[in-house]
Amino acid sequence: MDMKKSLKRINVFLIFSLLISTVTVFYFFYNADQNKTGLVEDVTADFSEGWQVTERQTNKITVRRVLPQTLQESGVFSLKANSMAVQVRVGGRVIKEHGDINKTGFELPFGNVLLFAPLAPEDAGSELEITFAAREPINETQLFFDMYIGPKAGVSALLLRENLSVSLYSISCVILCVLFVAFSCALLARTGNRGYRSFLYFSLFVLLSGIWMETDTDILQWITGRTTAIFFASYLSFMLLPPMIFLFLGEMKLHCTKVLHILCWIHLANLLICLLLHLCKVVPLTHMIVEIHALMLVSIVVMTVTLARERWLYRSRESMVSFAGMGILGLSVVISVIQYYLSEGNGSNSAIFRFGLFLFVLLFSAETFQQMAYILRENEKAERYRQYAYLDALTGLFNRRSFEEELKRLQEAAEESFTILMFDINGLKEANDHFGHSEGDLLIINGAKCIQEAFVNIGLCFPHWRRRICCGCSRENEKHH
Repeated sequence: MDMKKSLKRINVFLIFSLLISTVTVFYFFYNADQNKTGLVEDVTADFSEGWQVTERQTNKITVRRVLPQTLQESGVFSLKANSMAVQVRVGGRVIKEHGDINKTGFELPFGNVLLFAPLAPEDAGSELEITFAAREPINETQLFFDMYIGPKAGVSALLLRENLSVSLYSISCVILCVLFVAFSCALLARTGNRGYRSFLYFSLFVLLSGIWMETDTDILQWITGRTTAIFFASYLSFMLLPPMIFLFLGEMKLHCTKVLHILCWIHLANLLICLLLHLCKVVPLTHMIVEIHALMLVSIVVMTVTLARERWLYRSRESMVSFAGMGILGLSVVISVIQYYLSEGNGSNSAIFRFGLFLFVLLFSAETFQQMAYILRENEKAERYRQYAYLDALTGLFNRRSFEEELKRLQEAAEESFTILMFDINGLKEANDHFGHSEGDLLIINGAKCIQEAFVNIGLCFPHWRRRICCGCSRENEKHH
């Protein structure tokens, strides 16, 4: 595959990625932080208001509300809970539960859960009670949101519609990751260039961001029911994002690779410590989110200052792109973290962070494509120079250096004899004197071409001084001709 075809494929890939990203941005703005009431179908009602607290303890709370006077067939009541045990009762009868509300500490479930409690038409007008149990004091604002009542099909459609934008982003990330890995493998096989590492690191970052976004929604938990596994997948993908960024930036010809590697090891050590504390039942991961956010914010500040200094001192393209990308991502992270704590931990990732992450991925995708094109161009130049080192510029035959290497190879092959033929081109001086050196060169070119065609399957031809063509033939080739 020549250079033009390689660049054409890269451009097609870039256009395809831009189209996917444009559609993703459209859905981000269309679905981001909308009023959930506006998304409710005609047969589905928002059931988040009107609850009364009937019992309150430190880490447990019970609320109730009267069901509507009419209920449809196959009706459900849906609610979300974050790392809590939940029990739903109608008229004192348990219709749905998650975990054990009488347990405490590590015995309580981890992860976000979406519950569908079945409601029968005869339950109309009955009292609906819910008991929540958590590891820490419960804030009422953490409970009364995203509660719906209606047919299961309507509530399911509402859930899919609310999470459509994030799911689309996750699918785009998987596609980008697969394509980046394919291009990395092709680049490695074609050039052997170590630059393929940056593509692999970036593809892993894109994949991890997609996994984190998707596990932060309710889709996977709703489909699989494995809340604990999805909880760990969400935390692991979230905590592995910074190391992937630092490893990727470390491959971009920056002068601050030492700082990047230190930050990478700090985040990996933090991940290991957090997992050990959780698995040893010392501190749950949900209680370490403040420390994780603090480390991330400190890393953003350090990286911003470091890249700003890099940009000021060296003014390279890599430093400019890195500083711009980290600035966009860092700003969106800071705003998202502030929003998270102002809302007291409610909800999922903010639209601001999703949009910042999208811009970061888009910016570095374009930069990665340009790096790939640059590596292909440099590889083509190197290949051309290698050819020039062994080819004669005038005749296109292998040059004297190639002749000496071929002669050495034939001499070392002791089991075979070989023949060396020398051809002189007569009349070269007369052609130069009477018609000019250009005609003399043409005489040499045509003579070399005729000799090469005659020995094409017998031996190799080499220019030997100005007017002499040399051919080397092994005895094995001579027998066949």
